[in-house]
Amino acid sequence: MDEAKGDEVASVRNSTEIERTSERELVVTRTVNGPARIVFQAWGWTE
Repeated sequence: MDEAKGDEVASVRNSTEIERTSERELVVTRTVNGPARIVFQAWGWTE
């Protein structure tokens, strides 16, 4: 990763919500405040 991309990633803020919907089910929602290109790249969905 080059310098410009590293700076862009450093400014990203995240939030996580956890909701128990039943005795055996848990929903975890992760919100990432950042450019879609960087988020998808972090998840390995793009090259």
